[in-house]
Amino acid sequence: MSRSQQRQPASKSRFFVASGCIVGTLMLIGMMLFAGWQLYQRLSDEDVRVQTAANTAAATETRPAPPTERPIQIAPTATKRSDTETDEEDADETEAEPSAEPTNTPKPTPDLSSELGGGGGKIAFSSNETGNFDIFISNIDGSGKLQLTDSWFDDWHPVFSPDGTQILFHTKRDGNWEVYIMDADGENKRNLTNNRADDSVASWHPNGEQIIFHSNRDNDYDVYTMDVNGENVTNVTGTRADEFAPVFSVGGNQIAFTRELSYRQLFVMDADGENVTQLTDSNGGNFSPNWSPDGERIIFHSDRDGNSEVYEIGRDGKNTTRITNNNTGDFYPSYSPDGEWITYHSNVDGDNRNIILLSRNRLQEKSLTTLSSQERMPSWQPGE
Repeated sequence: MSRSQQRQPASKSRFFVASGCIVGTLMLIGMMLFAGWQLYQRLSDEDVRVQTAANTAAATETRPAPPTERPIQIAPTATKRSDTETDEEDADETEAEPSAEPTNTPKPTPDLSSELGGGGGKIAFSSNETGNFDIFISNIDGSGKLQLTDSWFDDWHPVFSPDGTQILFHTKRDGNWEVYIMDADGENKRNLTNNRADDSVASWHPNGEQIIFHSNRDNDYDVYTMDVNGENVTNVTGTRADEFAPVFSVGGNQIAFTRELSYRQLFVMDADGENVTQLTDSNGGNFSPNWSPDGERIIFHSDRDGNSEVYEIGRDGKNTTRITNNNTGDFYPSYSPDGEWITYHSNVDGDNRNIILLSRNRLQEKSLTTLSSQERMPSWQPGE
């Protein structure tokens, strides 16, 4: 046997060993590559999750905040308001120079345990607890709450009819502010104004057959009356100044309203627009007047002392008294049917506004609503 034939088995052995090493090395490299790919996939997935969470957080942080009551910028001279700058958007924190007109009396400590009174039935108000503002009613202790409207657009300023069976309100459900009427249970809603202009802040004549409201249908805001069916619309003021939030006196022979001067001031006039008399002359706006049941007093809110508070004034413009004295804004007061209680909405905490019931002597106080939302513009149902 030759030497070459003797070396052949040894060469084959070395070849198989080398081949096995190569295959093992390749398998090891493949396993390492596979493990690396798995790690890369995990890291990529984590990056995606982190980025998704960051995008979600950013979207949440940049989502528009819910609407708040827009401050009105008080100018030293009268200025034309835009269509939307009506009484439903009065200033919360407008700074104003203090006025010497009102009589400020110490605020009594309220007795929160006392029973509620008022001499009437339910209270209607606007609330955005379901998203946008709708009309609700409840008992004066907050029980029996019922939602009366359910619109994609805001419904504001409910006012009970003198007999308590119907409610006026204004809404943007038709594209602009319109005065609507419905039954006190929310049925039979219908548009009374149906005009391209903005019509809002309506209230009743004591006989229940006539309605008063403000509108900019003649280029500026004036006081109008109409029949309860929406017919016979009449401009009562017809001035070049803007006039807002009219309300009939108890006997229906006078109208209280606000007029835009350097600041909004309270006025009264006869029901036919004659004998106009200015009641306030303060360095701050005066808004949303309402008559007392005896017709001797008018309640309103004013920012004359730096933030909005509830005030009361005699029908002759004398004896102005500050009713509330809080660090937050108080708005849209109205009397109970017996005149011994007042209801209004208060800016209790940021965007949280609640309906407050306060005895006129300020010794009893209760929150009708305590939700973390906005409840505004309360109206007391007349007693039976």
